[in-house]
Amino acid sequence: MSEPMTCGNINVEAGLVHLGASWEEQSISITVQKRKKSLIPTPTTHSHFVDLSVTHLKYTSTVYNTEKFLAFLSHARSCSAHQGKVLYTCRNGADMSGLACVLSLLLDRFDNDHYLTVPLVVGAVKTIRQQVIPTLDQYKMLYQLVKLYSESESVYYNHGHANNSSKGQSNPAFVSTSDEDRYVYANL
Repeated sequence: MSEPMTCGNINVEAGLVHLGASWEEQSISITVQKRKKSLIPTPTTHSHFVDLSVTHLKYTSTVYNTEKFLAFLSHARSCSAHQGKVLYTCRNGADMSGLACVLSLLLDRFDNDHYLTVPLVVGAVKTIRQQVIPTLDQYKMLYQLVKLYSESESVYYNHGHANNSSKGQSNPAFVSTSDEDRYVYANL
């Protein structure tokens, strides 16, 4: 924990750095004291405090590892569930942040609709930010991450047969064949 920094009516305090498997997490709390003058002419003012909290997550791995990246993104999504919105940024534009943004949208769609089309989601984001998912390797990684997520223990899916529904088994839509290993169909 660092020393609190005060500037006027704003107090900023940084929390401890927690190290995850492939990320660092630090919380920053900001307290703003707002003063309101009363409508009745008296020398006193009323004040109230506004507390804000920001959680900073830094992905520290420089290698594309699907398990580590999915764990990081799952943690970021769990933080956003009770703390608000997530802002993805990266040092070189839209490389990793674009991947995280598109994957987050895909996983939200998978959780809510249980149906997703990767090219449609990527295309919708590309209309806003052209640099998103610039390489075929990132496109392949999206498919690998969605496959890994669908096989996780936290996701239940039905294969369409009453006796074939399962938890944690491989989804036949993602079982690779020799042709699928060589070809990825994408609208670029």
